[in-house]
Amino acid sequence: MISKNLKVFSIALIVLGGLLPLIVYKAFIGRVAIVMPSEARSILSNTTEAALVDVRSPSEYAAGHPEGARNWSYKEIEALKSADAIPADLRGRKLLFICRGGITSIMAAKIVGVYLPGRSYSVRGGIQEWIVPANAICPFEYPGSQSPLTVVPEPFRPSTPLVQWAVVFSAFTIKPLYMLLSLFLIVALGKPKTSDVASLQWAMIAFLAGESFCALNYVIYGGESRLVDYLHSYGMAVAFAFACYAILDGLDGRVVHFSDPQKRCALHEVCGACIKDTDTYCGIRRIGYFLIPVVFLLCFIPLVADFTHESFNTRVFGRIVNNTQPVILQMFEIRYAPAFAAALYAAAFAALWGGSRLLPWAKVLFSAGSGLLGFGLFRLILVAVYREDLSWYVNWEEFSEMIFVCGTWLILWQFRALCPAFPRPKT
Repeated sequence: MISKNLKVFSIALIVLGGLLPLIVYKAFIGRVAIVMPSEARSILSNTTEAALVDVRSPSEYAAGHPEGARNWSYKEIEALKSADAIPADLRGRKLLFICRGGITSIMAAKIVGVYLPGRSYSVRGGIQEWIVPANAICPFEYPGSQSPLTVVPEPFRPSTPLVQWAVVFSAFTIKPLYMLLSLFLIVALGKPKTSDVASLQWAMIAFLAGESFCALNYVIYGGESRLVDYLHSYGMAVAFAFACYAILDGLDGRVVHFSDPQKRCALHEVCGACIKDTDTYCGIRRIGYFLIPVVFLLCFIPLVADFTHESFNTRVFGRIVNNTQPVILQMFEIRYAPAFAAALYAAAFAALWGGSRLLPWAKVLFSAGSGLLGFGLFRLILVAVYREDLSWYVNWEEFSEMIFVCGTWLILWQFRALCPAFPRPKT
C-alpha cells in the first residue's frame, strides 16, 4: 500500500486540482453580473431602457446577429478611456453584452462596468445559449450577404430517426446501466488490501460521482448548471487518473516488479543487466525519461486547439433538445486540464530523475497528469469529430463510458483473485 504521506499528497492534489478552476473563475469572471438568456429576453421585452449589445466584430455582426442587437465591438470597448466615449444611444441604459460563447462579453461588461456601475451585464453562454429557447424560427437578423453559418450557428436542425433513437437509448438505457455496474464494482471490491485494487475502486467512485452530477444537472437543473456540469467533468478526470495509477501500480507490483528491491525485474533478461544487481542503467527508467516528455508535448494538442461555438436545437421524438458544448466548459477541457497536466508531467519527470525513493511520487504525478490530459483529449476528439452534429458527440460519450466500466468489470472477472466477491473458477 502507498505511504500515508503519499495518500495525503494525493488527496491534496485532487482538492487543489478541483478548486483552482473555481478560484480562477471567481477572481476573473465571478465579479461580473451575469444574466441568463431568458432573463435578458424578459428585460428587453419589458423596458426600452435596456439594450442588447453584440460585441463581436462588425463583419461577424453583419453576417448575422441576435434580433434587435446593436453592435459595439470588443475592440472598441477595450479602447474605452472614459464614460464620454460610450456611444450616446447606450448611455444611461442597462447594457446586456453578448458574444459567441459568453467569454468576450464578460470582459466587455467588466470594462464598461467601471464607467456604468450597476448597468453592465453579460448574457451567459453568448449566442450558444441564446438560441436554446428558439424553435424553428430563426432568432437572428441577416442584413449582410455572407452565409450566416460561418459565424452564427443555425438555430434548428432536424435529427434522423437513428439519431433520436440513439439519444433515447444512451440516456435511458446505457447511462443507468453503467452507473449500476460501477456501483456494483465499488461494493464488490469491498476493502481492498493492495493499492492497485484500491485505486481501481476509487476510480469507480469518482466515475460514479461524476456521472451522478451529470444526471443531477439534467433532472434537477434542466442541464443549465455550469457548476454541476463542471463537477461531472472533474469527476471523470479524477476517475481516469485513478484508473491510470491502478494500471501502472498493478503492472509494477504484480508483473514487472520494478519497484520491489527483493524481486528480480521481469525485464531483466531483456535488459541483460539490472540496476538491482550491478552498477548500470535501468532500462525502464530510461523509457520513462523518454515517455514523460512525449506526453508532456501531447498536452499542446488541446492547448492550441480552437474553441467550438457550435450550438443548435433539434427534436427528439417531439421534444426540443439543444446540443452544444459551452465555451466555459471547453476552457476547462482543452485549456486548464492540459496545462495542469503539463505541470504534473514536469514534476513526475523530476521525481523520476530523483531516484527510486521518489518513484511512488512519480507514479502519482504521472497518473494525475494522464487523467487530466486523457479527459481533455477525449472531449476534444469527440467534439472535433461530431462538431456538425453534437447529438452523436453525446451518444458516443455515453457509449465510451459504458466501455470503460465494462472493461474494468472484465479485468476483475478475468483476474478474480483481485475481487473477493467474484466466484473463483473450479480447478
